Amino acid sequence: MPGRVLIVAPQIAPDSLPWRSIADAARGEGIDAEWLAPVASENALRTRLAGGDVGLVVFVGRGQARGADHATIELASSAGPEPRAVNLRHLAGLLAAAPGLEGVVLVPRDGAGAGAGLAGFAERLVAHRAPAAMLWPDAALAGRVGRWFAAWRDGVDWPGLARLDGAALEHAGQRPAATPAPAAATPSAASPAAAPASVSPSATPTPPSREALAERLLERKRAEGRFDVFLCHNSADKPAVKAVARALRSRGVLPWLDEWELPPGQPWQPLLEKQIGQIRSAAVFVGLAGVGPWQEQEIYGFLREFVARRSAVIPVLLDNAPSAPDLPIFLRAMTYVDFRLREPDPMVRLEWGITGVRPDYA
Repeated sequence: MPGRVLIVAPQIAPDSLPWRSIADAARGEGIDAEWLAPVASENALRTRLAGGDVGLVVFVGRGQARGADHATIELASSAGPEPRAVNLRHLAGLLAAAPGLEGVVLVPRDGAGAGAGLAGFAERLVAHRAPAAMLWPDAALAGRVGRWFAAWRDGVDWPGLARLDGAALEHAGQRPAATPAPAAATPSAASPAAAPASVSPSATPTPPSREALAERLLERKRAEGRFDVFLCHNSADKPAVKAVARALRSRGVLPWLDEWELPPGQPWQPLLEKQIGQIRSAAVFVGLAGVGPWQEQEIYGFLREFVARRSAVIPVLLDNAPSAPDLPIFLRAMTYVDFRLREPDPMVRLEWGITGVRPDYA
């Protein structure tokens, strides 16, 4: 028997139709189901998942893609009635760490017409190491939910699992992934979807790992020149900056670091100027050696360019920075990230500055 179904539906009452049918359908198949209540917040979800008995999360709500790289999902806020946008990558990490969790289902709250707000979110969740995920069209709520829960209970894979680059991702719990039919993966109201047959592990190609898929997603962004942050630093601080760059990549943030991106045998200044003119944000690192002469020129270049584009220039104090670092005057007005501190987490704050998505400190 699979674990409990947890329904996360911010600002939706558990007894409201048609959403009540989700829990009723699960219970009709002998599967325990509950709503995350009274407040469907990130902290409430984390606490509930820590119990280890939740096998499937059904999220009913709204999402918003922020360009090609960043997306958010609405959860309840513990600070007031307005919903809070949670970074999808951050949410995926929370789900990946949940013991016993097998998968995630996304249901657009406002119907199929507004489902584009969650389009592509299943793929992004899995790429960022969440368990297998899929998107339910709202038509699935019209009497077909029970069939889907029965298939899950019996260990049969659903159609429409998250897919990336055409490679099937493993279903939650390491169940073998069924080969999808040529028809559309998600059922429509006009043609009920029968439960797909199981496929033996020997007949199913081994899918790539979630780590490999996440790395592939970063490399695709790199090939398209869609870097998230320029790492401006003194060469004396290179080892510490490279460590931060690796940590950013592990969070799905693509950094531009000169050592990684400037090919030998080509003039470096035009490539540098190109990034200053198009990259979304800059992190200016300051360590024991202070700001180097060329680094200072980069800083002024970013400040001039980013004032026009209203982009972020983030001072970052490394853990060996002096107690009173000597920053250029125009940089002193910027809120900084301090790696000499451990609380709040400087990596979380740096990611916030880069993506613009506020973390939940409550």
